[in-house]
Amino acid sequence: MIPETNKQQQKLTDFLCRPGWTHLWPGLISCLLLASLGTLVSLLFFSSQTYTVSISYPPYALSQWRANWSRRDPVCTERRRVAFVKVHKAASTTVTTILQRFGFSRNLTFALPPKNDIWHLGFFETLKPEKLPPIPKGKVYEILCQHVVYNQDAFKKYLPPDVAVIAAVREPLDRFVSSFLYFHEYPTFVKQKSRVNGNDIMLMREFLKNPEFYEPQRFKLGSLAVNRMSFDFGIPKSQYRNASFVDKYIKMVDEHMEFVLVADHFDASLVILKRKLCWSTKDILYRRQHKGGKRKPSIPEDIRQRLKYLSPSDFQLYDYFSRKFQRIAQAEVNLSEEVSIFQETLKNVNTFCGGLSKSGPQVKHFEKTQFSHEFNITRLDCDYLNFGEEKFVNLLWKRQAK
Repeated sequence: MIPETNKQQQKLTDFLCRPGWTHLWPGLISCLLLASLGTLVSLLFFSSQTYTVSISYPPYALSQWRANWSRRDPVCTERRRVAFVKVHKAASTTVTTILQRFGFSRNLTFALPPKNDIWHLGFFETLKPEKLPPIPKGKVYEILCQHVVYNQDAFKKYLPPDVAVIAAVREPLDRFVSSFLYFHEYPTFVKQKSRVNGNDIMLMREFLKNPEFYEPQRFKLGSLAVNRMSFDFGIPKSQYRNASFVDKYIKMVDEHMEFVLVADHFDASLVILKRKLCWSTKDILYRRQHKGGKRKPSIPEDIRQRLKYLSPSDFQLYDYFSRKFQRIAQAEVNLSEEVSIFQETLKNVNTFCGGLSKSGPQVKHFEKTQFSHEFNITRLDCDYLNFGEEKFVNLLWKRQAK
């Protein structure tokens, strides 16, 4: 049966592609396609046997294709100039240490805080020349990662035009609880603890009845608990309840920023940031900083609603960038696979660094993956991963003073 089929296929091909008819078809390709069609037709209609046609790819082929697309630009250039809008209690110290390690390893120039306040370039204000450290002529500030209030005009004035501005947001209730527990021992909360003898939920409920009473000084300038994300993003206090103004302001900020991380999806945010800045997996490794010692309590709905009333612009800000993050994440090819590999790598790095001894291995090698080149983690790398923000600032001050 097969030989007869081949004869019929040949006849069909000769008929369709014979001289004098080929001008009706766009050249040789059409003839070949029609010949293939003739083969398929003859197999289906002239054969008494049933044939199953299947197309298979090697297992690695699709994953390699996805990996190539996830990089998007195989010859992308590493972005080295980064300004981070450091929002209080939004994984900001962890991101800061990542940026400090990245800049230090490349000998970049930092916009460092004054030595009498290593945490802030502007706790209640934006960039000002009197707060910025002097730098050699011809140099620019390449890394900004200390607390300072965002102001688009100031950032454009004192930072290079090609700087990648990034920020981070956090679910407002979660951020409030973290801030409340972290700053619990600060003087502004002493009145609260002395007035209310109860658990954390009772204290939070009491505090939210009248935040201004418990933060009299900071509340006038910028509360640590209420609308703090909005404050750090530079939204005027007088406009917190003006939803239309806040919406326009957020969209204006969004146009200026390269990416806004979402602390609730921290590892995925770092992987996306890595892709956008053309960094390596090693560049985004971290050890969690300022991790809360107390276990966060389950928060009743009345506290959420009260906070939402007091911090409307914080919720608006978070909702906007959270939704945008979800859209970006859904569009990123193979993101979940890279996040899983990153988390496993992070776990192995922290295990290695946490178990170092003088007699044990001093280097851990990580093989190349479809998302990262191979790299080594040394004892010195572990030391830098363990550095807190304060230690890094002092180290950077010494380097830049030379």
